[in-house]
Amino acid sequence: MRKTVFFIIIYFGLILNLNAGDICSHIDMKWLETHAPFPKNAQIISKTNQFGICEVIVLINENPLPLYCGKNFFISGQMFSNKEVITAKTMDLISQKIEDKKLLEKNKENEEAEKRLLFFSKNTDKLKEFTAFEFGSQNPVSTIFVVTDPNCSHCKHLLYWLRDSSTEKKIKIKTIIYPLMGDLSRDLASKAICENFGINEYLEIKNDSKPYFCEKAETLFEKQETFFKSADLRFIPYIFEENGKWSVEGADLSELKKNLNLE
Repeated sequence: MRKTVFFIIIYFGLILNLNAGDICSHIDMKWLETHAPFPKNAQIISKTNQFGICEVIVLINENPLPLYCGKNFFISGQMFSNKEVITAKTMDLISQKIEDKKLLEKNKENEEAEKRLLFFSKNTDKLKEFTAFEFGSQNPVSTIFVVTDPNCSHCKHLLYWLRDSSTEKKIKIKTIIYPLMGDLSRDLASKAICENFGINEYLEIKNDSKPYFCEKAETLFEKQETFFKSADLRFIPYIFEENGKWSVEGADLSELKKNLNLE
């Protein structure tokens, strides 16, 4: 007797039998999202009829996720049949397609990064206008802008290293406080800007659960939002070499050290 077994995590609505016809025709990302949340960059790269179930492979952050879909449900896991791992066979068949998608996404990210670098290279005056405070070497070999959010732990980890290393490594840092992570970030950023925090006060800023408002900060944030939207900057931290030679997107300390010729 033929047996088919699933090892599963189940996300489902009302489970109904499929009608005759193409069992995959109703499935797209919009349909999947009615049953469970997915990241914005998730995309379907394969749909196959497997024993009357629609096998769907979704690519998320370069990682394939196999799903098995009915009319009103889907199952996440692997399919086995007659001691064969059906899911693994599918992965083998579409492995090149997955690699092609990864390469396409990587190329797209690189193009977007180049556009941002060019944009900031043409608008360094605006970055100087947005700078909240500076620290580091008075005789720098390298000068960088760091766009940071006071509620971002990765940003602070990066800034701690820069504070402790900048004088010895001859780096000057111009810090731009950009509250991208919600109301708490905005309150903390307002406090740091309006009370003229330096690097030490900024790194030790605490959440006291009290809203903070000042006109100076609000005016600055409005200008920043328009400017950074034009640059398609939707993440922090962002590091930009003052003369536009390079940038680092995210808290990649290794990449930063490499660009600073410290590795």
